[in-house]
Amino acid sequence: MDAALIQSVILRLGGSATLGRKVRDLNGLRVRIESGLPTKSIDHVLTGVGNRTERAELRNKIVPRSTLARRGDTLTQEESERLERVARVISLAEQTWEGEEQEAWKFLNRAHPELDGLEPIDVALTEIGARQVEELLQKIEYGLPV
Repeated sequence: MDAALIQSVILRLGGSATLGRKVRDLNGLRVRIESGLPTKSIDHVLTGVGNRTERAELRNKIVPRSTLARRGDTLTQEESERLERVARVISLAEQTWEGEEQEAWKFLNRAHPELDGLEPIDVALTEIGARQVEELLQKIEYGLPV
């Protein structure tokens, strides 16, 4: 990940106000994820993403509502990793469609043939899926066929 994308992901997760001052780079982000991201990072990631129904659906895919209600203030490492992946893919899509966040969101929520007809945002919930989506976004960025 390049420095701009790392900073974008950190900001999307809530920045220093939510994550703490020590999260300034990839190493700091890794340490924070290992100890569990704060649950309020979910709202930061989903701010401005789609409509209310889409946000609720994505929130439930990251951490089911009933689990989140019992969770307390900190996500597990697995949930934190899933949230970071979603934040990374959203940030990368927004960089690809610079200044056109709605176009980025349309891409993330539209079935794509290279993902077996699945929506990129759903595929991105796993690490290997996020890598596939990132590869697609890089192809788009560089004008390669997708």
